[in-house]
Amino acid sequence: MGLQVLQQLTRGVVGAEGIKDFFLDNKIKNGHRALGQVLFFVEGARIEGELFYDCMCSLEQRLFAHQFGLPLEKWDCLRLLVEKALREGVLDRVREEMLQRYYAQKKLQLIAGNSAPLFND
Repeated sequence: MGLQVLQQLTRGVVGAEGIKDFFLDNKIKNGHRALGQVLFFVEGARIEGELFYDCMCSLEQRLFAHQFGLPLEKWDCLRLLVEKALREGVLDRVREEMLQRYYAQKKLQLIAGNSAPLFND
């Protein structure tokens, strides 16, 4: 489920178009993986006391940037785009839409496979 959310964000969603534009401007192989790393860091930063060592966080960000072939400034730009999408509820909306699609599809499969009537009249 998480992979589909990340892939959808890299393809573009309303309210977070900057993320798609970022990936169009910065050709990153497996962009959804880079986005997942950024999201992990951004969401972790919202937990009180989670990002305890500033110098370690800085080192991790430099490592991630290098891993995806980005200068640190570009990595920070992506981080800010993800932070904004998270703060404005875009990520939660995309997650909710994916969950609704997934579970609605599963319900339809269960209903279609069930020969018993759903309601007794």
